[in-house]
Amino acid sequence: GALGIGGIPLFSGYISKTLLHESIVEYTEALETGALAQGVFGVSDMKIIEWLFLISGGLTVAYMCKLFFAVFVEKNNDAKVQKKYDGMSGSYMKPVSAAALAVPAALFPLMGILPHQTMDKLADMGQGFCGLAENPHTVAYFSLTNLKGSLISIAIGALIYLLLVRTWMLKKQPDGTTVYVNRWPRVLDLEDYVYRPILLTAVPAVCGGVCMVLDNAVDLLAKLLPIAGSVEAGFFDTITDSVIVFLRKTIYQDSPQPHELEEGNALTHVCGRIVNRAVALLNLTIWRRHPKKKDYEHTFALAYESFKENTGIIGRSLSYGLILFCLGLCGTLIYLLISLLL
Repeated sequence: GALGIGGIPLFSGYISKTLLHESIVEYTEALETGALAQGVFGVSDMKIIEWLFLISGGLTVAYMCKLFFAVFVEKNNDAKVQKKYDGMSGSYMKPVSAAALAVPAALFPLMGILPHQTMDKLADMGQGFCGLAENPHTVAYFSLTNLKGSLISIAIGALIYLLLVRTWMLKKQPDGTTVYVNRWPRVLDLEDYVYRPILLTAVPAVCGGVCMVLDNAVDLLAKLLPIAGSVEAGFFDTITDSVIVFLRKTIYQDSPQPHELEEGNALTHVCGRIVNRAVALLNLTIWRRHPKKKDYEHTFALAYESFKENTGIIGRSLSYGLILFCLGLCGTLIYLLISLLL
């Protein structure tokens, strides 16, 4: 892993850094030959960028060397802790854990030795997703120019490690042990002056303000929605009678009362004929002096039509009232659900 991150040849990190270095070199050559028009950066700017890239690669090599030697080579200042580490054998790690470390570690040199068969294939699979075009030529990862850039970074890293890390960044203690010291100025500490103020002060303040606004908004809605529901219910309650009258005069007009014998139903027809015959018989006998001239078949039919009309009116009014009740109930349920979710 350290060799890959450091960009050492024959490891995967070297391939990644070579692609970046190759792009810088090719862009510089295109500017020098006039194949590309000069934009924001000129040839001299690209040279500076290339050297900044090589120096940053050297710094990577230096800190990976520091990390590797501090963890795996140098002795611990505490003799008891060092003795504990020395007493460990290969059995302290389970086979599954060893495989989890060994398999990914084996991929780094494999991809670094066979870049065209491994990393280029992976890059081709991601070109469509990233909206990139296929490279017109094969990258010569192990060309002299690319190897020279890697060797320059390695040389810079070795010099920085030997001249700065092993001397300036090491401090000898009175007991003869050496420790690494932080030479970075405290005023330029990003953690204390940037990250901690942002993450521990600014972000909680902003998020707290947003949460407070949302919390107050929920309380305000909880107060306003019942008032709005009451006003709405009162409004619909007052217009119920007006709506019923309007519908009675437009859509649900009363049907005209029938005046012909073709009316009523079978029951009113039979009962009316029976009563008519009975009255006719009584008119010939008992009521002969004051006979009754009334068509009970027509009377029963009119009574049936009036009963049917009144029943329909009551049913329509009841249906409309139930519809309004259901609408109010649905509105109440929606309000309760919104209150619970918020």
